[in-house]
Amino acid sequence: MKKLLLPFILVLLLSLPSLCFADTQPFKDVDGHWSDKEIQLAYKNGIMQGVAADLFNPEGKLTRAELAVCLDRIFDFNFDNLRFIKAPSPADYFDDVEENQYYSQSVMELGFFNVFDIPDRKFKPDEEVARIEVAQTIAKCFEVKNLNVVTIQMWPQFNDIETTPDLAFIHNTGIMKGRGEGGFAPKAKITRAEFAAVLNRTMSTIKLALPNENEVSEPTVQIDIRGEVKSVVKDGDKISSIYVEGVLTEDTRYDKATIRITDDTAIATCVKGADLPVQDIHQGSIVEVTFTGPVAESYPVQATAKLLRIIE
Repeated sequence: MKKLLLPFILVLLLSLPSLCFADTQPFKDVDGHWSDKEIQLAYKNGIMQGVAADLFNPEGKLTRAELAVCLDRIFDFNFDNLRFIKAPSPADYFDDVEENQYYSQSVMELGFFNVFDIPDRKFKPDEEVARIEVAQTIAKCFEVKNLNVVTIQMWPQFNDIETTPDLAFIHNTGIMKGRGEGGFAPKAKITRAEFAAVLNRTMSTIKLALPNENEVSEPTVQIDIRGEVKSVVKDGDKISSIYVEGVLTEDTRYDKATIRITDDTAIATCVKGADLPVQDIHQGSIVEVTFTGPVAESYPVQATAKLLRIIE
């Protein structure tokens, strides 16, 4: 009797894959789609979600808000090494991004690191994004996170767009390739299914860029000036401006600057977790400063500090 039951049980188990061999993917609209496995992997790794509990909408177009959220998940942008005089908000970077939206925090973090090239402060979160914007923002993320990837030295040629370093990087890493006969289709809107595949290849490239999976690269921003604080101006108990003199190097833009300090200025220290209030900036402090907004091209230049890193 036991010999008869065993084959029966095996047949029963095999006939009920939903009980014993269920996919981790809950989406009913991707079965048979070319991206089924790509979507399953992106979902399993927590880097892309559906549009509903059981729907992914693979042919739907990716929005800029979705792009920001997914890039934040995969590159892990944060302010852990920064201390703000005033807590930042999305409105500090974009005029049309409200608080408490599912994308607000991600947009704010990517906005701080200038991942998106948006000069008019209009993020347009619901706007569908083109392939070229996806390529440019991913390349920028690698740059900001200090992720160096060894690739073959190729300068791909496309018949519909001039090749840039960003495009060469994206192409040579295999994150995104051309589309059609010799073109990149830069203005074509990218679908959610296509982006799932792009994210998976991006994740694989990130792993190649890190010595080990536990190492986290600290995000960087452009340094406008590095030098010694020569004078400090206070408004009551608060520092309102500093004057800095330094030496021009390959990674700096100015050697002398009068720099305004505002409530929106982020203060960072060289030692993560160190407690060094902005009030402790004094004559003789060595700082690195990134500017925000217009720079008065006088000499010394005049600008507002976006990020002030205290070196010593």
